[in-house]
Amino acid sequence: MKSMDVDLDPKMRQFRKIWEQFIKRLVKGWETMNVISALLASAVLTILQIEGVTADPVLRTTALLALTCTLISLLYGCIYIICFPSMKAMNKAAEWAKEFRKPNTNLWNSWVMLALPSIWLSWAIVFFLV
Repeated sequence: MKSMDVDLDPKMRQFRKIWEQFIKRLVKGWETMNVISALLASAVLTILQIEGVTADPVLRTTALLALTCTLISLLYGCIYIICFPSMKAMNKAAEWAKEFRKPNTNLWNSWVMLALPSIWLSWAIVFFLV
């Protein structure tokens, strides 16, 4: 891999380094969110074992919504942790760079996709606190 770096110009080497750091930080963030999601899921499951919570429809519903959001966050986080280390290739980096530069006026874009684990975890925490 180092021999390939010699053939690249300095700007490409810098881009490659920045891209690899970006991927590494994303994966590390998702790993951290997965730990928080797992802890939150166990807390919600513990709360659901209390008799008064299961009898109250509001508490039960918010707890189940928190659990659902937590599990979705875990799912996205696991998928991203597995898939994104393969994104270190330069051709993938170029595709993502083009996608990130596109002006997006709609609600769905690459940034939203990357944020899905944190979005679902945020909703899980909101439902848990309610």
